[in-house]
Amino acid sequence: MRALVLFFLIVSVGEIAIAVWIGHLLGALPTIAIIVITSFFGAWLAKRQGLHVVKNVKQQLQYGQVPSQSLLDGLCIVLGGLLLLIPGFLTDVVGLLLLFPPTRVLAKVWVVKYVGQKINKGAHRVHIKRS
Repeated sequence: MRALVLFFLIVSVGEIAIAVWIGHLLGALPTIAIIVITSFFGAWLAKRQGLHVVKNVKQQLQYGQVPSQSLLDGLCIVLGGLLLLIPGFLTDVVGLLLLFPPTRVLAKVWVVKYVGQKINKGAHRVHIKRS
């Protein structure tokens, strides 16, 4: 829990520092315009990518396939869309990376690896308790 609070504190301070820096370079109105434009562009891209994923999931289910990769895509798209709704530059960059399929692959690899480690750790604990 402390790590999560520390993470949000660092991200918030980083967002403010970058916004002030860019505001100093470009001025207040262009900085605000960039933030608003990325939010609208992100919402449009998230909707577009999300509809594509829904279509893929439906097709995979029709053919009796498990849509695991498409569901991971959907998770990344939802998270990316949410990050783009948060005002700031760091969250916008991460959000956009999660919306573009080529960079989304990296996030999906990380999620699968992380979940696999958690599952293996839990299975190891269960195995130890049975012995």
